[in-house]
Amino acid sequence: MIGVLARYLAHSTPAARRLLALLAGVFVPLLLIFAVALPLVDARTRTARALAEAEAVHRWVHDQAAALPPAAFSAEAAAPPPEAASGPIGISALEASLVAAGLRDRVARLANQQDGTVEIDFDAVPFRAVTDWLEANAATWGYGFARLDIERADQPGHVTARLDLAPLP
Repeated sequence: MIGVLARYLAHSTPAARRLLALLAGVFVPLLLIFAVALPLVDARTRTARALAEAEAVHRWVHDQAAALPPAAFSAEAAAPPPEAASGPIGISALEASLVAAGLRDRVARLANQQDGTVEIDFDAVPFRAVTDWLEANAATWGYGFARLDIERADQPGHVTARLDLAPLP
């Protein structure tokens, strides 16, 4: 391959050799820039953006915890846990607890699955309202958390949440 290139350059004119050298001198660095450097810079930018978002969520959770009264974290303030249900209470009782907490209109999805799992999706619900509802009711449901995803919503102090509740054995 090198021999073919050397014979080609030996038989070409000086102007063609200069043009080929210029092409190689420009094309190779551009190839390195566009194929290697720019994707690395883009990945670094995405990583920095994800880190900034994670730090913002961390600060938001910290601010939400700071808004709670100090007594909420003390051992004296802890009430004895309510008596657990003998079995899953069912989707209608879950819905009744949502209505009692004033959260039913914020539920985007409330569905039973064939395996007995209940899916509850909230859209833009106050964080404190969801945590108060969970704290007041979770021990008596007869369900355990198979999934609990909470993400910050656009409105301050609001979250979107997804709960998958699986019946306890």
